[in-house]
Amino acid sequence: MTRLADDARVMAHHTVKTRPVVYDMLKVRLAVFQMQDESRMGEHEGRQTDGDSGQTAS
Repeated sequence: MTRLADDARVMAHHTVKTRPVVYDMLKVRLAVFQMQDESRMGEHEGRQTDGDSGQTAS
């Protein structure tokens, strides 16, 4: 049981150290997903977001 706790502690420490990298990767994935989602929405709505810079007002 102590080995499992040690593994968890090591993983938590590793995650804290690498969180900025993980966060950047998630931001990139989210941006790609939003672009794909917007292109899908644009196909349904007749491409109303052509002049937009990838950001829609909410």
